[in-house]
Amino acid sequence: MKRFVCFSCCLISVVAVAQAQSDLRTDEIEAERESRLQTLAPDRPGPLERRLEWLQHNRWTSGLLGGGDGLRLRLGGLAQAQGFALGPTYTRSDLWGGRLAIRASARGSTRKAYLVDFGATLPHLAHGKAFVDLYTVHYDYPNMQFYGEGQRSSLNGRSVYRLENTSFEVRPGIRLFHGLTAGLIGSFQAINVGRGTNSSLGRTEQIYSDAQAPGLTNQGGFLQSGGYLQYDWREEKSEPTSGGLYKAQYTVFSDLDLATHSFNRLDLTVQQYLPLFNHKRVFAVQGTTTLTEAHAGNTVPFYLQPVAGGAETLRGFRPFRFYDDNSVVLNGEYRFEAGSSLDIALFVDGGKVFHRWEELNLHGLQSDVGFGLRFKQQGQLVLRIDTAFSHEGVQVWFRFRNIF
Repeated sequence: MKRFVCFSCCLISVVAVAQAQSDLRTDEIEAERESRLQTLAPDRPGPLERRLEWLQHNRWTSGLLGGGDGLRLRLGGLAQAQGFALGPTYTRSDLWGGRLAIRASARGSTRKAYLVDFGATLPHLAHGKAFVDLYTVHYDYPNMQFYGEGQRSSLNGRSVYRLENTSFEVRPGIRLFHGLTAGLIGSFQAINVGRGTNSSLGRTEQIYSDAQAPGLTNQGGFLQSGGYLQYDWREEKSEPTSGGLYKAQYTVFSDLDLATHSFNRLDLTVQQYLPLFNHKRVFAVQGTTTLTEAHAGNTVPFYLQPVAGGAETLRGFRPFRFYDDNSVVLNGEYRFEAGSSLDIALFVDGGKVFHRWEELNLHGLQSDVGFGLRFKQQGQLVLRIDTAFSHEGVQVWFRFRNIF
């Protein structure tokens, strides 16, 4: 019994000493932590991120470049190769008690291209089941480029022409259920092709014949009619990180003046977004194809043919690099956040143009790879810089919207 009491006393002493040492160590850790907190400096963003944050919070730039109703400054929005463009945009979404939205804009560029347009939407007809979109536009693009038709067109065949278009379009539609819409298309286009203004390039009308560039000599008015079906389940429309968009559109172009350039057109689009790491990273893929079929004795005019090449399709090639009656383009991107105002993307593109529907396959695709920087303001894209590499060289693009 005496030995047990002695052993218990020793054990209690050891435990007490250990506890005292533990408390002392805890006090030391806590004191060290407090000391570090006294000298700890907050993380400072890099110079680029600080400038973007200034733009985001500056009342002048956020007011002019931000979204929402009112008068804003719109950057870009013209066709490729027309130069840097900007101009005012006025938007209202609260007219007639929220049953009418309008947008009007005018933009001009450093290469004397311009566009004036007006759009109106009735978004909540038939208790929200139907809608009507109206749109009219006039543009003058003096620096459109043409290399000849086909996948094997030569870089040395580059030429310039002017494209003028005045059009009016109406699109009534219905919402079948959440995300699924269907609609009709009716539009009129008055098109003119003229002499381009880029003196460093040969003029299209001097290099190519009407047989090599159908519709080059004479143009006229086109009536476009058709319909579309679309299913959209993207989580966000402007900067999606999950979900998908699938669309099919069929239209008939009727040549009202010459009756020589009437054709049918089918456009198919698939977009898919696969999120990773709590939507901070995303795999984004897109596939598009445009298929046309000329009416008997007619041809598809070159200025309405699908094209591949440039900032929206094959980024490693010059704008409008490939023309033909049909096209297929695939784009894949891996996007991830590098900061609150900056995303980085790694991408690969593939695509081709072809003359007959039977050539719709993935053989002989032109391809490129590259990387991109996506600058954001209040979570919205304000500038996209893409650098792409292909066997025809390096292309760098500055755009004000995402590729998809």
